[in-house]
Amino acid sequence: KPVVLIGGGTTKVGDPSGKDESRKMLNDEMINTNINGISSVFKKFLTFGDGPTDAVVVNNDDWLSTLNYIDFLRSYGPMFSINRMVNLDSVRSRLERESPMTFLEFNYMILQAYDFVELHRRFNCQV
Repeated sequence: KPVVLIGGGTTKVGDPSGKDESRKMLNDEMINTNINGISSVFKKFLTFGDGPTDAVVVNNDDWLSTLNYIDFLRSYGPMFSINRMVNLDSVRSRLERESPMTFLEFNYMILQAYDFVELHRRFNCQV
């Protein structure tokens, strides 16, 4: 069963990779417009519905916006090494170019990783 993940929650943070500056903050209306546009592209290639092989669309805002930040940090923070995160290309290249990176953007990769936790819990997705 195909699962299409829409990044409504991570869009609120912004993917720092390949950027020289922080992504412009989008309001909910702009995010929903983007979600509708992206979803319409997938509908050209996949059949969505309730059938056993029909695709399903999920929006990571459904779980990211309801996280309790302190509980989340205590549960998942110890699993992430700042040293490793700083050495990832998306972060290292920004730092090498002396382009500022916000704490908000730095959290993107943690939230993206958490998407896989939720996709596994909800849909038994495996990478």
